[in-house]
Amino acid sequence: MLATCRRKAEQQGLNPVLYRQSMQTLDLPRRYHTIFISAGSFQLLGDRDDAKEALRRCYAHLEPGGQLLFEIFLPDETFKKEPYNKAEAEQNVGIWSPAIRPRDGAAVTTYVWTENYDRFEQVVVYKRRYEAAKDDQIIQTELHTMTLRWYFKYELMMMLEQAGFRDIFIHGDYTDTAATTASSETVYSAIR
Repeated sequence: MLATCRRKAEQQGLNPVLYRQSMQTLDLPRRYHTIFISAGSFQLLGDRDDAKEALRRCYAHLEPGGQLLFEIFLPDETFKKEPYNKAEAEQNVGIWSPAIRPRDGAAVTTYVWTENYDRFEQVVVYKRRYEAAKDDQIIQTELHTMTLRWYFKYELMMMLEQAGFRDIFIHGDYTDTAATTASSETVYSAIR
């Protein structure tokens, strides 16, 4: 992602300073007016203590009056069926249409399934298998595991308050209006 960011920035005549660090160990040389955590990335912190530490680190890296923004979503499948059935999940594999890999022209197909979810612990584990094929031959396969933790409104508000944030607002669908049950996307904003 950083290489892609650098390449796209250079195409626009920009030279950004990029850092590679985990959110829970964030340690940068300056403070910022805005920190934005995109695409539900905050939820990739599978451990609650890591999530709390990430919020504390973001708070410390904001200027007074600075704003933290991040997206949160609820994995839909966690509310659809109970109890979790691994054999059934393995039969319900989502397949993404092949994309062409620029470096060699291979067609990459993605297979996605839910390995496990735990509504009580608020964790879902996804498996993804990527298959690259050329001339009808699979030339490369990769398997990745992705753990997501989700948070409910008041739990997350408490975590933000414990980290020192104030003026917490939950935006619905990337607007300035408050999120509701009908919102498909929620963005939390909090002020230092």
